[in-house]
Amino acid sequence: MSDPDKSSTAANQEDASGNVASKNAEKKQAKQNEKEARKAARLAEENARAAEKAAQLAKYADLFGAAPLLQSTTYCSKKFSGIYALTKEHVGKTVTVRARVDTTRKKGKLAFMVLRDGTDSIQAMAAVAEDVPKEMVDFIGQIPCESIVDVEAIVCGVEQPITSTSQQEIELKVNKIHF
Repeated sequence: MSDPDKSSTAANQEDASGNVASKNAEKKQAKQNEKEARKAARLAEENARAAEKAAQLAKYADLFGAAPLLQSTTYCSKKFSGIYALTKEHVGKTVTVRARVDTTRKKGKLAFMVLRDGTDSIQAMAAVAEDVPKEMVDFIGQIPCESIVDVEAIVCGVEQPITSTSQQEIELKVNKIHF
């Protein structure tokens, strides 16, 4: 005959605080601890990636992103060109334009935008190059329509007329963009 106290102690173990825990409860607790450890490791990895991405974007803050808040603490000396004033005579010159984004389109290492200012519109283009990082092209592809942007760009002539804009013989090659 077996002693009932012996069998119950075999099935249950006493922990350090004097409580009785079954084997199933121990397995369940171990599984829960393992799950929490995996979750903590995943969160740490995500935070590390986010910090790395933030550091990368901070490196390019002068090229693209949200413009810093001016709050009228300094005089803005930027001279903005109107889209209506840009002509073939400006080809090769750097201009700064403040306009509203009509449409954006990203395809591989290229991003296109149609910028409008009142009734005038012009196409702006950015391609991954030495002075244009891939992050900037990705940023341009994600700019919401109707956002107001400040674009510093070089005026370029085009081989074929751009029929979707009012400035059909020129386009802007983006160097910097902030909204």
